[in-house]
Amino acid sequence: MELKTNSVTLTNLEPGKTYAFRVKSSCSASVSAYTANFSFTTLFEINCASSSTSGTNEFIQKVEVDRFVNDSGSSTYSDFSDLNQNFIYLNQNQKTYSIRVTPKWMGDPAPVSVAAWIDYNGDGVFSSTEQILAEANTTASEVVGTFTVPATALLDPGGVRMRVSLKAEPSIPLPCEKFAFGEVEDYRVIISNTPLFYQDQVIAYPNPFTDYIYTTEIDNGTPYKVYDMSGRLIRSGEIMLNKIDLSALLPATYLLTVTGQKAIKIIKK
Repeated sequence: MELKTNSVTLTNLEPGKTYAFRVKSSCSASVSAYTANFSFTTLFEINCASSSTSGTNEFIQKVEVDRFVNDSGSSTYSDFSDLNQNFIYLNQNQKTYSIRVTPKWMGDPAPVSVAAWIDYNGDGVFSSTEQILAEANTTASEVVGTFTVPATALLDPGGVRMRVSLKAEPSIPLPCEKFAFGEVEDYRVIISNTPLFYQDQVIAYPNPFTDYIYTTEIDNGTPYKVYDMSGRLIRSGEIMLNKIDLSALLPATYLLTVTGQKAIKIIKK
């Protein structure tokens, strides 16, 4: 693919698939070599849209799930599924998670109804069994619910959608509803069946791993180092797209260090 700009929009990609690419520059008579391969994973899409007509007077101010927090302003619909790769990470082995939604009123609080769903199986439909929050006709400053991740949830690096809906009506929102006043927000949820390691807000998963370690909230180009348990440096490089390729390592226990963070013990299967 030959481009004359620094960006490109790709179409007809399959949902939940990982794609690889590489680039080279061509300037006058000078042509560079190809870069190393980069990769990205597409999101599983939802088959229906939802929004309000107006989000001016009542809207979602904050959404919190586990350690994930997102503050936002007024809108009829907001897609945060690619929020600087700051996704929601959940684990099948975690017993209970909490979700907190903070409504915002521009005048005196009037009753609103709040709901949330996670498309656990990635089929593009928010079913009734995937609803994780439902609160009708409330003026509470914070709407709180708890949920557990089912053992059948889709395990995929591309993640699945979470939808949060707030409407200024007595009835609980439907996942594909369009209503007059309020707001709808979409997020990306990545589910793992192995422990998530938190170090100063950085997550590394899965652990044990087979080929790749995934991280979050790490800038592209951040250096990493892998040591064996005797302290010998085994591998070093830079994190790109929150992914570290450790497929060449032998099965063993290692220490992973990321610049500015504490060491994490990782296990290669």
